[in-house]
Amino acid sequence: PRAGAEALERALPAQLEAASAPAEGNPYRGLRKYGLSDETRFAGRARAQRELYRLVRQDRLTVLHSESGAGKTSLLQAGIMPLLLRAGDLAVCVRARDVNPALAVKRALVHDLDDAPGLKEEPLDSFLHRVCTILGPGRTLYVFLDQFEEFFTKRGEEERSAFVRELATCCDDTGPGVHWVISLRTEFFGRLSGFRDGIELHYEDYYLDLLTHAEARQAVAEPAAQVGVRFDEGLIDELLDELAPAERVRPPQVQMVCSALYDELAADQTLITRAMVEEQHGAGAILADHLERVLRRLEHQLRPAAHRLLEELIDEDQQRVW
Repeated sequence: PRAGAEALERALPAQLEAASAPAEGNPYRGLRKYGLSDETRFAGRARAQRELYRLVRQDRLTVLHSESGAGKTSLLQAGIMPLLLRAGDLAVCVRARDVNPALAVKRALVHDLDDAPGLKEEPLDSFLHRVCTILGPGRTLYVFLDQFEEFFTKRGEEERSAFVRELATCCDDTGPGVHWVISLRTEFFGRLSGFRDGIELHYEDYYLDLLTHAEARQAVAEPAAQVGVRFDEGLIDELLDELAPAERVRPPQVQMVCSALYDELAADQTLITRAMVEEQHGAGAILADHLERVLRRLEHQLRPAAHRLLEELIDEDQQRVW
């Protein structure tokens, strides 16, 4: 339908506008993910951004996996999508939590899909052919299937097999260019091979590790510098040593500690000091207190939803990602 075509024609400019919108307020995201408008504040992932962008551009299907809390969604939305959009392509990020992924992809591209039952029931590969025709030659559609572990936990076996068969058909298609990225936790990565019985998925995979100390230092210093804030000399390394003395650093820990410290700055203050950290008894205490402060700020009716969000940050072994 024409309405769907017009929506697609507006999609790229709208996304570019979102990507260029200046972020405001606290430069750290806390427990929230980085989005399109956070591109300039998304720091510390230059190597992963460069390597994943190359894979995504060259392969029809890429699987991005990591342990919980490594920042897959942020890398896709703030690190990869803006690059694709500026190249003139279209990218959509889909989380098929409550519906079949094929339907979720269609709805992400044609918002009035319920008014077009023919499109709704059309095989995914032919539907995407229509989309690519509307986009025109020389432009690629990138579909990110984010938090894909939910596909294994919330969809039945028959539905899973049907979608993977559709996905394999799309990836083998030599027609208009559609590239796919599946993002999921590493403990679910092996389940993709469970579809080998009659279904071949050919993909490249990319493992996103936690932050090195050097990467974490960038993730702390660069967003602060953009809003004219700096840390006492050596303080960033001291915070990172406390969070992870000899290991890689979890991005949510960095974000929560820095977000809390930034919130303590007075209106005219531009230096985060050791005294501020000592007053809060160190990075570990800041982590523990920050979650309680966030929950207390919420209106009473929003607290159950916040608790559910925290539950999403629990990994398979019931360990908190912070």
